[in-house]
Amino acid sequence: MTRGTGPHIICGKPSNKGNDQESKQFLRTQRTSGRCEDLLEERLKFTCELRFSNGDSLVGSAGAAVKRIGYQPGSPARIQRVGFAKKGGTAGSWPVPWKGAGFMFPNGRHAGPENGSIISGGDEDGVLRNVGFQGERGAFSEVAALRLEPDATLRPCRTLSDVFNLAESGAIHAAVVPVENSLAGSIGDTYDLLLNHGLTVTGEAVISIEHCLLANPGVTLHDIRRVISHPQALAQCQGYLESLGIEILPHYDTAGAAKSVRDSRSECTAAIASEIAAQVYGLEVLARDIQSGRDNFTRFYRIERESRPPGQANKTVLAASLPHYPGSLFMALSSFAARGINLTKIESRPVKRDPWQYIFFLEVEGHASDWQVKSAFDELKAKTSMVRVLGSFAREGS
Repeated sequence: MTRGTGPHIICGKPSNKGNDQESKQFLRTQRTSGRCEDLLEERLKFTCELRFSNGDSLVGSAGAAVKRIGYQPGSPARIQRVGFAKKGGTAGSWPVPWKGAGFMFPNGRHAGPENGSIISGGDEDGVLRNVGFQGERGAFSEVAALRLEPDATLRPCRTLSDVFNLAESGAIHAAVVPVENSLAGSIGDTYDLLLNHGLTVTGEAVISIEHCLLANPGVTLHDIRRVISHPQALAQCQGYLESLGIEILPHYDTAGAAKSVRDSRSECTAAIASEIAAQVYGLEVLARDIQSGRDNFTRFYRIERESRPPGQANKTVLAASLPHYPGSLFMALSSFAARGINLTKIESRPVKRDPWQYIFFLEVEGHASDWQVKSAFDELKAKTSMVRVLGSFAREGS
């Protein structure tokens, strides 16, 4: 978009044109405003790429979309939503991604959520929803968060523990966390944190994962001596990495690994991350689809402090501790089988500070408020030393 045709920061002219120092300050402010506008445009394009990565296409530029809602340069109006036309469909809507951001005008006026942001967004009541995810911008968790919370302001967090702590404290309204991958298996830390925090699972999203090998511009595959990425991504690409025969180092996040490669300007280090991360951090794709299997999916939970009403097709996740005697697991599971309740997942995790004791995590079809499910839970409580419902939620696609 050309400058002046879209949202930008308003700069006040100096009152005394003869003052050379004030004129210099004005020019510096103008340059800063232009840079802010470039960053806003870049963020909008990035968010749109995430939103429409399922095959939809945007018609027109971001600047034209902003024009369509009547934004006039020089008017710090509150912009809630921007309309886009999808290829082969009707016009949809997509929130401007910098909602909730605050900017300071040269005249001292602050434009933020409390007094009308230049760019902001929220739910129908005007309340901003903040949703956390683990990783940097461009992470697969951000894609999942956009799937589950398309109108929210997204907040990246360095660790899963940070995400859970922020959600439990109320600093964010919800969080989106990975729970299992179709190739590498379950995310143990997520299950441990679910048990140790007073949060409830309220939704799920399944994201197709396509890993790429990323490096700085000009670097070739022959130059690469080490690869960094999240341990889950490294496990999902184990076959490809073994064929390279190079050093493999874990990193806290896939997109964070891409950012680290960019910041280091290394000519011998590559990252495994998404193609979106390559675009965000200005890296080149050396190889695509390097995961061990084509059917590579990661499932994510949305977690919140409060539960949600039942959907049309539901699942419930719970944790249970079983006594040590022959057939205890069989007896526990028979509570569901006798009522025709399908068990979709079972996972065991060791109990911290109690060696050789385990917590079983179960997912069953149905909502915790369904009479059959409630009856099964009541029977399960009599057969176990602990049962805790971690949440009921609508199944993906329902």
